Parts: sequence; C-alpha cells; structure tokens
Amino acid sequence: MRLTKLIAGLGTALILAMQPLTAYPAQWGCVVRDPAGSWFNRDGPLDRQALGAAAVDTFHRRGSRVIDPCLNGAGARISEATYARMAKKRPDLFRPLDEMKTSANAPGAQSARPKPADPAWRYTYLDPLVEPDYLFLDPAHLDNKGLLIGNAYYQASEDEFVADVVTIRNGKIIARARNGYASTANEKGLAVGLVITDPVFFYSQAAFFEGNQKRLIPRRPGERSSQALQVNDDGAALVYSEDQSGNGSLWIYRQGIWTAFDPSETGYLVQSSILTGRGLIAGSLVYSVDANNFITYRGYQFDPRTGKLALFNPAFPGDTDTQIMAVNSEEELLGYSYIPGRTEHIGIWTSPGRFKHYFTEGTAQYPTISNRLAFSDNDQIVIYRISRPADEVNNAYYVPKPGVRINIQDYVTGMPPEHGRLYFFKSINNDGDMLGVTATPDFFSYPFLLTNLKRSGH
Repeated sequence: MRLTKLIAGLGTALILAMQPLTAYPAQWGCVVRDPAGSWFNRDGPLDRQALGAAAVDTFHRRGSRVIDPCLNGAGARISEATYARMAKKRPDLFRPLDEMKTSANAPGAQSARPKPADPAWRYTYLDPLVEPDYLFLDPAHLDNKGLLIGNAYYQASEDEFVADVVTIRNGKIIARARNGYASTANEKGLAVGLVITDPVFFYSQAAFFEGNQKRLIPRRPGERSSQALQVNDDGAALVYSEDQSGNGSLWIYRQGIWTAFDPSETGYLVQSSILTGRGLIAGSLVYSVDANNFITYRGYQFDPRTGKLALFNPAFPGDTDTQIMAVNSEEELLGYSYIPGRTEHIGIWTSPGRFKHYFTEGTAQYPTISNRLAFSDNDQIVIYRISRPADEVNNAYYVPKPGVRINIQDYVTGMPPEHGRLYFFKSINNDGDMLGVTATPDFFSYPFLLTNLKRSGH
C-alpha cells in the first residue's frame, strides 16, 4: 500500500558532556530518543532495509513524523561510558546499557594482513595531530584541498569533556571555534552542527562554524532544540528543529530565510534527506509495504519551493528497488538499483532516467551485500558497511572507475593491527584521500586519514 502524509527525517543529537576517560579510543555509539526510554545504539546506522522498518515502526507505534538521526548515521557520537553515566543519573529517560541494541554487521575480528607490496594509501592516526591541546579528534569533513575539519575534545572540568571545531591543514591546527560540534562542512570551509544549550537534557541549537568563528542559527518559534545536519556550497543549511512537544520538522536556512521541507508533501514516508547544491532534497523513501510488511524503496528528488517530486525507478531489468545515498557538488546522485539481499547495481544518476553503472555486487563472483556509499566530486566511490558474506564484513572497497573494485585495506600502509578495520568513511576527496574512523571487535574506534600515494607528489 502507498503510505501518504507521512514523514521521516532526522532528530537532534545528544553529546558533548563527556565522562573522564583514562585513554582514547573509547567505545562509541549514539543515542536513540524514544518516549519509552532512550537507548544506546552501539555501532551507528542500521542497514538499509532495517532503516525503512524503523521509520514505519516509529510512525505506527508513536505517530511520530521523524526517525532518530542515530539510526540514519546522522547523529553525533558519544562514548559508552558517557551513556552509562546518563542512564545512571536519569533512569527515567535512558535505558540501562544491558538493553542496548547493535546492528547485524558489528565489527568482526581483524585478521593479520601482509604488508602491501605496492601500497596505494598511507594511514595516519589523527589524534596526535590535536595533542597536547586536546585529547582526541572526531573527524567531520575533508575537502578537495586537503583541509580537514573535526571536533577536538578537551577536559573542561573533572567530569566533563567538550569539543572545539578545529580546522587542520598539513597536520597543524590553523583555526578553532570554541565549544561546538560540527557534523559536516562544504568546500568553502563552512561547517555546520550544533552547540549544547541545556547540558541536562542535551538540547542544542544549530550553528555555523568558520575558522575561529561560531554563528548560531536563530531558533524557530516555539523551538526547544535544533541541529544543522548538512550544508551546501551555496551556504544553505538543512536544519532539524524540535518544538516544545518533541515534534520535529526540517527546514532549509540560507541568509536569514527559512524554507520549509515537509516530506509529507511527497505522499510517501521519507527515510533520508540530503541537501543538494541547488537547494533540492534527495534521498530514499518507502515506496510500498506489502501484506508481509516487506518494504520497497525508491530514490527521490524533491523541490520544496515547487512541490515537484521525481522518483528514481530501477535501472536494470528485474531490479525492484532504488536508494539514493549521497550527492556531490556536481549534483550527481550516488545510489543503488537492486533486488534486496541479492543483486545490487551501484552507480550514479545524473537525472531520474540516466544511471551510469559502476559496479555490480551480490553475484556469485562478487557476493558482497553493502549498506553505505560515499563518493567524490570526480566520481570515485567507496563501498562500506558490508553485511555479508561473513568473510567480507571487515572490508571496504574503492571503485575508481566503472568495473574496477579493490579492497582498500589490502593497499594501506602504516595502519596498526590493533586499530581494527576501516569502518565508517566521512569523506573522499578528488585526490582519493579518505577520512573516517576505524572499529575494533570491542567497538573501540580510531580516527584516520588515508592519503593517496598514487597521486602526484606522493
């Protein structure tokens, strides 16, 4: 059946008050808000099928028009120790850790890898770049000039850690905006995120960060909490705003002008929302739900100014679903045309009817089933968060051009075995440099930069 007048978006982040740790890395996750009791999601975004199920469940169980950002990979991360402290102080709001949930593709044990004979990337552990001023770094964005923006944490008091938004060039901090958290940034060095306004309930206010400067985005009427989720190169931000009753809405904010994005206008339940350079919204939506509650997806593009909706239909005969995972500055849309749990065609849409095919997985030769994609402005693709087969769950793949796929970790030099596997990728730039975090089987994480050794000068 078609789902009408439903909305799913992104919720507010909960972070920045941190319990003292004797060392970093820490066990990381994010908090899923729920009226029945918030809970700790240990390893980030759910797989693609589970996300849609969570959106439908949220609507039917709570009547809510939003799904939490933690489920969609957009929520800010906190340590397990921090969550334990929150649950102890406010058991009425936060469920105990023994009720925490983890997704099916949790990190597996990392086997020893031989040193690559011809390495393609050099691994850099990023925490030492911010020491001794800070204890650790949570990376946010890497641009095409090699400028790195992230959140550097320091100890503000005996039992509290907070972050500054730092800009790093050539391994050195060149700017810092005090007391904030950046979720991402654009090619002009403008970052967006939040500042904490209520440390007890972890309410926040959306903000811009640029160099040493921090600029709060004005609150909407009746707003209690907000977060800027994305920013395009034109300086427009996608903002999640939560009112006093906990109801959320999505807005595009640019130079003092607000434009509402009401996903219910699409006539479908919207699972994800990505802001494009032209001020459009793209992502994935729940296209239909059958009698067995099996969900079919479509990628979409929506213009909030005109209400025009474009759906992305399957690009290959036999495919049943499509999903949009990312957008670049060229207005290209990266995603899947696929059969759930089986064949997955990965490629780039330049319009709803034009799909450039890059790689096919879920076949006998390449049995991979993946969940996340990232790409650069010049169309280099990263495939990660592998669900199966079991012997691939520690892998992440690089697709430099159609038909070519390599296992990234087989070509990395300088990565300590104890850092686990390359787990989550924040950015890949036009030079093929990659920014992200690792994960160990114990859910410890290390921030990393992979520098492409094949490009000129390396």
